[in-house]
Amino acid sequence: MRILFVVVFALVFLVACAPAQEVQPQQTTEPAAVITPADDVQQESVQQETVQEQEPEAEVVETYLGTRNFVMTVDRRGFSPSVLTVPSDYRIRITLSNEDSDEHTFDLPEFGIAENIPGKRTVQIDFISDTRGEYTWDDRFTANGGLLIVGGKT
Repeated sequence: MRILFVVVFALVFLVACAPAQEVQPQQTTEPAAVITPADDVQQESVQQETVQEQEPEAEVVETYLGTRNFVMTVDRRGFSPSVLTVPSDYRIRITLSNEDSDEHTFDLPEFGIAENIPGKRTVQIDFISDTRGEYTWDDRFTANGGLLIVGGKT
C-alpha cells in the first residue's frame, strides 16, 4: 500500500513540476458528418471540410465628440451672427430661421451643404466639423454671407 502511495505521489509531483508548453493555434481540417435520409433509414457520410477563420466585418464608428447647437437668423440684411466659431470634431447643428417672406439659402460647399430656407420658415442644418480652417457660406439670392471658423476658441 505504501508503494502505491509513493508511486502516485511521485507521478503527481512530476506532472506538477513539468515545464508548461505553449499551445499554438493551428488551422485544421476536421471531418463534418452529413446525415441524409435514404429509404427511411438514415445513413452517415463523412465529408472533409476545411475550417477557416473569418475576419469580422468592420463596424462603423462615428468619431465625433458630441453635438453642439447654434441658433442663427437670416433676412435681407444678412445672417446673424455672421461669424460662427465651432469646435472641431463635433456634430454641428444650426437652427436657421428665415425672418423674411423671401427665400434665402445657406451654401457651405466644403461641407456639402446647400440648404434652401423658405420665407418665414426654420430649418436645421447638421454636419460634422472634421476639417479645421475658415470657410465662407453665402446666400444665392443676396450678396450676404458669413464666416465659419472650425477649431477656433468657442
